[in-house]
Amino acid sequence: MLRKKWENGEQDNRISTHVWLRWVEFWGIPDFRAKSTTQKRNRKGGEDHYPATHTGGSASHRAHAAILAETNDKVPTPTDIYEHTHTVNNDRVNWINKKAERVYKRIKELRELRSQPLEGSSEPQPVDEDQLFFDAVMNEMKNQLAMVLNHQN
Repeated sequence: MLRKKWENGEQDNRISTHVWLRWVEFWGIPDFRAKSTTQKRNRKGGEDHYPATHTGGSASHRAHAAILAETNDKVPTPTDIYEHTHTVNNDRVNWINKKAERVYKRIKELRELRSQPLEGSSEPQPVDEDQLFFDAVMNEMKNQLAMVLNHQN
């Protein structure tokens, strides 16, 4: 919206004139224009394009959690939000990238391990979903760090 006004030589009436003029000046700086072009290309999938890290758009994960809570009539777990924001069209089947799929598989593995009944019981153990998610994500981060360190040696 700001871009269209700027391109049309208009000023957004929500922004004071002195601020608008500074922005217009800044938007014309060659370094800014180069970064803007690169970022636009990345968003559109050009050369040197970085794959999406989630499918949530500009909405925060908290906003997605609120939508899921309302839709499902329960407070979503971190894993519910992760599935919602890391699968294509929120289908919970097709992951946006291999990393997202690895993290989810690790979550499932940890849940299976931690919910095993205690010896002499047939009841599954309760699982702390927050800790489960944290541990799965930290596992992925440790693996990435190890790859970087091994590559440097």
